[in-house]
Amino acid sequence: MTVTRSRAPLALLVLVAPLLAATIGCSNDFVPYESLAALRVLAVRSEPASPAAGESATLTALVYTPAPPADPPPSYAWTWCPFPGDANAGYPCTLSAEDLAARVPALAGALPPTVLGDTPAVAFSHGLSPEIVAAVCAGTVPGLPTAPDCDVGLPVQIQLAVTTATDRIDTVWTLLLPANPGAPPNANPIVDGLSAEVAGQETALGDDGAVALPRGTETVIRAEVMEASAERYAGTDDSGQLASVRERLFLSWFVEDGDSLRDARTGFIEGKTALADALENRWTPAPAPPLGGGRDTARLLVVVRDNRGGVAWRQARVALVTP
Repeated sequence: MTVTRSRAPLALLVLVAPLLAATIGCSNDFVPYESLAALRVLAVRSEPASPAAGESATLTALVYTPAPPADPPPSYAWTWCPFPGDANAGYPCTLSAEDLAARVPALAGALPPTVLGDTPAVAFSHGLSPEIVAAVCAGTVPGLPTAPDCDVGLPVQIQLAVTTATDRIDTVWTLLLPANPGAPPNANPIVDGLSAEVAGQETALGDDGAVALPRGTETVIRAEVMEASAERYAGTDDSGQLASVRERLFLSWFVEDGDSLRDARTGFIEGKTALADALENRWTPAPAPPLGGGRDTARLLVVVRDNRGGVAWRQARVALVTP
């Protein structure tokens, strides 16, 4: 996922996040990746994760807005592109849905329009037959650009612009359409909950701020993700050989409390890292300002991605207290 922030008229930040994100700052005030302080698009999700031919997927985004909520609320503009350009050029759309249908009449009526909608959730209708998908992946459809990499699915680009009165975020995300019709569909991972070790007890965290965490003290926090979320599928191993492989899970952690997490990102790779380790982090909320003030509560958000386009998230709010 690629995200560009602009605060008119000057571009301030570019964030590139292909599963595990890297941050490039254009300001002397470096904001840690995990710190939530301004408008952010943290993830985009499709349900189902990889819609089959004839299915309609619902696309939603995890958008962070600082408190108090933006007034008016953020506006949304969703579009998609079947053939995006080079990353270094900002992923320009080299061939729109309408241009593609004009070049290949067999696709007329099978593609959703370029503009998907302006609501927080929109539909993406996948009307390409398995035969057409196979031909596109093989590069045998006349009039199309070079064949895409369909190792884990046919990639199409989803674009989302989120705008407030003072800020705008442009996001580019890849939706993977099944390239092997006989393979089991990918399911989004599931985050069953968030918890923290409070006074030696594992304590579930909710949205109500009922659980208090001590300022200036390291607290163990965990995401609850079942092992079944890392599905097995027919793919290639590290040596490039066909094999039954396990999905890799990547977790991104975010807090409204500055640079106070031990890890901004954790991950599970079967045989190399343990799932339990990937689901655990440590959070040290900042001490209260010496002259008083500061926030009384803070939000924790965790995004889980698999390496086949699956996405899930969970968020909670905690109270912050001085021990």
